[in-house]
Amino acid sequence: MKKLKAVAWAWTILILAPPLWALSIRSPGKKIVIDELKIGRKYSLAKKTRDPAIANTGTEPIKVRLWLEKPMPPKLEDGYESPPPGLWIRLKETKIGLNPGKTKNLNGIIVIPDKPGLKDGQYQIDWAGEADNRKGSRLQFASHLLLNIDGNDEAQAPPGRTRDPSLLFILAPPEARARDVPLGKRADLATLKLINPNDFKAVFALRRRKHVPKKLRRRIKSGFTLAPDPYFLEFNNPRLAVRGGEIGIEKLTIEIPDESRYRNRKWFFIVSVRMMRKRKFKTKNWIVYVQTTKEAKK
Repeated sequence: MKKLKAVAWAWTILILAPPLWALSIRSPGKKIVIDELKIGRKYSLAKKTRDPAIANTGTEPIKVRLWLEKPMPPKLEDGYESPPPGLWIRLKETKIGLNPGKTKNLNGIIVIPDKPGLKDGQYQIDWAGEADNRKGSRLQFASHLLLNIDGNDEAQAPPGRTRDPSLLFILAPPEARARDVPLGKRADLATLKLINPNDFKAVFALRRRKHVPKKLRRRIKSGFTLAPDPYFLEFNNPRLAVRGGEIGIEKLTIEIPDESRYRNRKWFFIVSVRMMRKRKFKTKNWIVYVQTTKEAKK
């Protein structure tokens, strides 16, 4: 049997002759990012992914088989992990027959358990399949479904508080960058200034973000990916009180394990900074770009 692998979830055409046979696969892309998922909710996969589809553009009827896989390292994308028990996707159809020129939209159900520990989580499920015809030709394909679950910062207000866009504060510098960051030891990374231009005292709360908010994606520099573990980044004081007209200083450090897979990597970290005053709050995100060393620890 002839066996070929295709670039998944893009328009892919395979032509074998004689006779002529072609299979085309269409979807949003090889990596399908699904944002703004909330715990305790159920979602239609088609509505969240713009109707991924399979189309037969050849001259022979084909049979398609679909399945889901829980990937393990090294197949996981940076920053993502295999889904925990209870988080699952069910495909509505796993076997499809397609005549020449026909297209079939794919759908399924995403279920997110009502577990607070899943907030801010990033999970990967692989959607795979294969198609074959009566001539014995076969085409394989796969796609990464990257699930981003909302946390309790910009998506939801803290208990007893409401968002207030009129609150003013400044983060300086606007972003940070560190080059040649060592592995296997703690190192100074960046200094964040929290400027309170108001005439009242405010409290600033810092936390690491595990996924990239949709509104922030355009700001990310080309060539950088989200750090695989946000907890490589460490705060000196994740909660600061700053008087009106004054500047709070937070020094960030970083400690990355000395592993070959972490050398010469270009990552970014996202620090969520929330300013709170009485029952009001406002949140901003601060980006730290990191390029790790090429050299092994001596």
